[in-house]
Order: sequence, then structure tokens, then C-alpha cells
Amino acid sequence: MNRDDESVLTRYLLGDLPLADQAPIDERLARDASYFESLCALEDELILKWHRGELSDDESRLFTLTYLSSPGRHARVWSTHELIDAIERAKPAQQARVSIWSRVGRWFTAPRLAPQFALAVLAPVLVAVMGLAVYRLNTVMSQLKRAERDNVELRQQNAAAQRLAIAFTLSPVGERSQEATDGTNVVRIPRLAAEVWLQFQIADPGTTAGFDAVLESLERTRAATSRPARVGRTDAAALVTVTLAAADLPDGDYVLRLRRAPVPSSDIRDIVATRAFRVIHE
Repeated sequence: MNRDDESVLTRYLLGDLPLADQAPIDERLARDASYFESLCALEDELILKWHRGELSDDESRLFTLTYLSSPGRHARVWSTHELIDAIERAKPAQQARVSIWSRVGRWFTAPRLAPQFALAVLAPVLVAVMGLAVYRLNTVMSQLKRAERDNVELRQQNAAAQRLAIAFTLSPVGERSQEATDGTNVVRIPRLAAEVWLQFQIADPGTTAGFDAVLESLERTRAATSRPARVGRTDAAALVTVTLAAADLPDGDYVLRLRRAPVPSSDIRDIVATRAFRVIHE
């Protein structure tokens, strides 16, 4: 995969890349400042296209899911909206300034039918009008600079949030539907976290390939979904890691089931381990 391809980076920003393809981009962003700046510029262009209605239906849907559901990214989109409004407000002042200079030039070059003292009468008026136009233009430019500073700060916060991943170790608590007890796994997700790593140990399965995990909401508010699971051997057992986006884990109770790939000529999957947990966003 060519990670410099603009379409690939656009899919990365929209959350449309598989986790395996996201990892190399995350690593390069952490060590390559120019690559990070290029991605930020592409993100600015993506947000502007959304404001202008230039995204495709699929891109617009992914943008809404990725940017408008996250408080940090939503603030970034709103900041860009404010910047666009400031630019639009600056245009009349700039046009008025050009118009004043154009009229002054025509006045001086046109044949004079009025007495010469008219120049002395009009000069203070012209100075006052030009001073007002310059003052308004300076005010608008100050607003633009302030909006740009806010945009840079939001970009930095958003970049930090994109790289923040939180890992939780799940103990072998059984399925439950009653209120939480002292033994319940509680996954507390910070506000700026972008990814959540759910980890737990199992007995050595003999192979680290052919596993996936099924995440199900006990409240039945969301359908069960299959997730890739990484299994790595340790000295006496194996460590399972399931990576999820923080936005895919709203507050509530969940059950995570680790499954082994079915044997040939069978569609039945063995359930290797089960973990129950509660999600609380802070």
C-alpha cells in the first residue's frame, strides 16, 4: 500500500481503513513531522469540502460519523466554519476599499468643472472614509488571525486524541444482567481516548491464528459485531488483544466472546473465552 496516496490518507481520516493498514500510518505520523503536516493540510481540505458540499455521499456519511460524533473533531469543524464566515465578512470591506481608491483615481483624472477649492473641502471626507475602511479591514484581519490560532490549537488537540490509546485488562468475570458488583470489569474511557485495547489471558491455544471476537451489548441496543483478535504467546499462556474505537463503545454492559476458526467441513466456531465488562466514559 502506498501510504502517500491521497485517497488512502483520506480513508484514514474518515476511519475507513482496516486497523492493519492504519498502524503503519500511525507510526509514521509519530516520527515524521512533515508527513504529519501534510495530513493536517489534507484534513483542512477535507473539512472545507464538507462545508462546501463537495464530498460524495459515502464520504459525507463517513465524515458525519467520524467528525461530528467526536467533541474534539466537531469543535474543529465548527472552528473552520467560523473561519469561513470571517473571510466572507472581510470581502465587503476589501471591495469597499478597492472601490474607494478607484473612485478617487477617477476623480483626479476627470476634467474639472468645479472650482479648485472643492478639493480642499473633499480631502478631509476622503481621509475619514479611508481611515474607517482601513480600521474595519484591520479588525477583520485580527479576527482571522485569532480564528486561525484557535484552529491550530484544535488541530493539535485532535492529533493528540487520534494517537491516544487506552489498554484495559479484563478478568474472567462471567456474563451478567444484574447491577455491577465489586468483581465486575469496569472500562473507564477518558474523553480524549481514540482507541481502546481490551486484553485478557487464555491458556495456550496451540496456534495464534484463526481467532476473532464477537462483541455484544447486554442491553440489546446494538447488534453483535465480529472484531479481529490478536493472540500472542507468553511464557505460560497467551495474551488476547481486541482493538476498538472509543466511539464504538458507548456507555453500557457488554460481553466479549473469543472464537476459534471452524474446523474443515463445519461452520461451528468454538468459544474459547468469555469476558463481561461495563463501559463508562469520563
